[in-house]
Amino acid sequence: PEAVKPHYMLTHYYEIDNDPHNAINSYKKILEIVPERHENLLSIGDIYLTNLLDYTKSLDYYEKYLDFYPKNPESYERISRVYMQQLIYDKAHEYILKAQALGASGADFELKLNKIRWKLNNWSDDKYVSEVHSLVKKYNHENNFDSVMLMYQEILSVYEETGRVRKLIPFSK
Repeated sequence: PEAVKPHYMLTHYYEIDNDPHNAINSYKKILEIVPERHENLLSIGDIYLTNLLDYTKSLDYYEKYLDFYPKNPESYERISRVYMQQLIYDKAHEYILKAQALGASGADFELKLNKIRWKLNNWSDDKYVSEVHSLVKKYNHENNFDSVMLMYQEILSVYEETGRVRKLIPFSK
């Protein structure tokens, strides 16, 4: 309805002006006017997470959204981000896998998943880079097809060892 447009404009103004409390209040006012606009719950959770670092309240709002849309991967992904920021990697991994099982994908998603796996398993970028670099160095002097294919096979095995290749997901069918 037309009644919410000024509140949305105010909300955007408050976000730009870095006034998270008033932005949250504007989103809550929008929810009073149009309670079916559940995406505002995610927006409130985002503000609590990124601006106020209030993990409990951000989880509350993400879980409220989850109550309405249990098959939407967005809330699972955001809950995972909350746990990631709190350095609770096992919970972050649990929720990111649920998001993946519900269809979350894409380059950004894969980066998040890999980052969680690195942290969960104490992997370092240095280890990965040095292993791939040594393989490239090992095969670089040969330019024939077989050596290049062997190099890529070994790089793939490094990806697998460091969790960079998607593993079986216990939540998927």
